[in-house]
Amino acid sequence: MTFGDIPAGEMVFLDANVFIHYFVRDPDLSPPARDLLRRIESGELRGVTTTHILAEVLHRLMTIEAMQTLGWPYAGIAQRLRQHPDAIEKLHVFQDCVREISDSPVAIHEVTLANLSDATGISAAEGLLTNDAIVVAVMRELGLNLIASEDTDFDRVAELQRFAAR
Repeated sequence: MTFGDIPAGEMVFLDANVFIHYFVRDPDLSPPARDLLRRIESGELRGVTTTHILAEVLHRLMTIEAMQTLGWPYAGIAQRLRQHPDAIEKLHVFQDCVREISDSPVAIHEVTLANLSDATGISAAEGLLTNDAIVVAVMRELGLNLIASEDTDFDRVAELQRFAAR
């Protein structure tokens, strides 16, 4: 199912790739992400994400901006940024993005120690990496079962219904 199939009036969890595709123009994946966020902006849907997802988004946007602005290759980009902290001063798009997300009607749930604790069991039970298990822990806490994500690993979680860009 696609983002367009999410029923009106529902609350949906937004994974990192939704925001990344919204901010990084991709001819196939950006239009559905923009449409999904417009539906949330208009009140047709309610969106929620977490602070840890936003951190993931910002990190990825920083590395993409560094590649585009500084002409660096993807391989070793984080290490290169660590070695050249002055280069980070030249990057600003990722900062603008966090402001845009925080000014939007997307609810941002803070990850708690209880969520992290729950995530460890979810990781083992569902075969998920830590960040995905945290998403599931938060979704369970909030009583959510709809997720907008390109990550097919969420398909292993029986109670979740995943919607993709296409």
